Amino acid sequence: MRSDRTADTPSSVAVRSPAGTETAPDDEPRYTRNAAAPVNGAVPESEAEIALRGVSKLYRTRDRETLALTDIDLGIRRQEFVALVGQSGCGKTTMLRILAGLIKPTTGEVTVARRPLWDGDRRDDDALRKLGLVFQDANLFPWYTVEENIALPLLLRGAGKAERRRRANELCELVGLEGFTKALPRELSGGMRQRVAIARSLSYDPEILLLDEPFGALDAMTRDKMNMELQRIAGATHATVVLVTHSIAEAVFLADRVVLLSARPGRIRSITEVDAPHPRALDVTAQTGFQEKVIALRGQLAEDEERVAREGGVSE
Repeated sequence: MRSDRTADTPSSVAVRSPAGTETAPDDEPRYTRNAAAPVNGAVPESEAEIALRGVSKLYRTRDRETLALTDIDLGIRRQEFVALVGQSGCGKTTMLRILAGLIKPTTGEVTVARRPLWDGDRRDDDALRKLGLVFQDANLFPWYTVEENIALPLLLRGAGKAERRRRANELCELVGLEGFTKALPRELSGGMRQRVAIARSLSYDPEILLLDEPFGALDAMTRDKMNMELQRIAGATHATVVLVTHSIAEAVFLADRVVLLSARPGRIRSITEVDAPHPRALDVTAQTGFQEKVIALRGQLAEDEERVAREGGVSE
């Protein structure tokens, strides 16, 4: 957790892998022969701000059934930053949408602040109010100003004009958009539009921020800047953050824990703990310990790809 976590060195790392897996001898290609045993990522109930217990998701269409996630046990502590990574099609976004209450799991339970997110087919409104969601596309209304886009959730909740304006200006300052409150989305860069989307998700003070590949469409330099901004915003708001990303380097830079999902059906393959204290400077990415984490996670992804290929399947 960001608020009080310390570490001996920025390179400290712990990786948990599925119990009972069998790996090939040193003279054979490295791959996991048995990927069936998932990692249990549960934490004590008293510590979990968010918890998934025995979560699976099966999609059914007229022609087929697709098991997207299976046997997910994961707890996320208050003010913790967790990144979800894995191959395309492994269920990262499905998992985030389940956390957001947009998709109901086929089996299992999701709790937010120890409240079940679902009661039958109904979502718990008190649990939902704790959640803020940011997608890869900023999804701004083009005819609304920055101020109006940020304040839209407050408008829908019945807040008065003065309160909406005050909060929008406050958030513009937080995300570095001072002076742009009256600008339209077409007048903003891609990074600035994502800042508006993040500010909008924070407008009603959510305790949990869920982000689905928010910087995937940005160039490398802008993405680095947005990573620094996200880290700063998370610290300033004391929010619990769950980030889906395809960038392993981004995940290791930002997260307290990196959760790697296996190829579909998505299971927790490993959990990497990153003990470098926040805030982190960009030059930490050049340190040996950082690179070792990135290389280890990439190796696990490669093993998963090889396993799928040897079993005659595809990863997407």
